[in-house]
Amino acid sequence: MKTTSEVIQLVSSGAKIIIDANNYTTSEIISIVGNVGLKGSQIVIKNASSKSNSDLLMILRHYPNNITIEL
Repeated sequence: MKTTSEVIQLVSSGAKIIIDANNYTTSEIISIVGNVGLKGSQIVIKNASSKSNSDLLMILRHYPNNITIEL
């Protein structure tokens, strides 16, 4: 598993990524998503059902057009 900072480095290069919601806290995912949005890239969040609905809504407030969640 990559650390949050490693994922952010990859995203900052413009890479499209898939992450597992089980491996990151909600705040870490928001940080990753913020960088995805800044680069205009895409992210898929797998196992998103492991997060509460309010957590998912918080994540989706940041660049929702760049996020796909897999429930």
